[in-house]
Amino acid sequence: MESKTATYFETKVQYNKITEDGLEKSVTELYVVDAMSFTEAEAVITKEFHGAYVKAIKRANFTEVITSKKDADDRYFRAKVQIIYTDEKTEREKRHSTIYLVQAANIDVARAYMKEFLDSWVCDFELVQLTDTQILDVLSHE
Repeated sequence: MESKTATYFETKVQYNKITEDGLEKSVTELYVVDAMSFTEAEAVITKEFHGAYVKAIKRANFTEVITSKKDADDRYFRAKVQIIYTDEKTEREKRHSTIYLVQAANIDVARAYMKEFLDSWVCDFELVQLTDTQILDVLSHE
């Protein structure tokens, strides 16, 4: 398991794909791109998918991706984590939410990866939500 912090963009890409029965079909797929700007994200997609049309690009709501080197881990899950701390002025419990993208084979494996990742933290936290995504891959800039 490896963690990488960067600026990520969610990109919807439309292109013609050859299906298993040999027919050409127009598909729209969701990819995440590690890039410094919208322009760079579009350039990465254009380079990766020749003849592709970028339908939409938006800044991702996460800045950290937890990846796995295992072949079986071929899906991506969004993990919402709340960091729990005490406000020094009011002495009340406060929570700060942050989102992670985790690569795993299924939701149980994703939960285990998040537990392993979060166990190294010295503060209190709670994994409040873990959801499947339509993201097919994370592409990094060179």
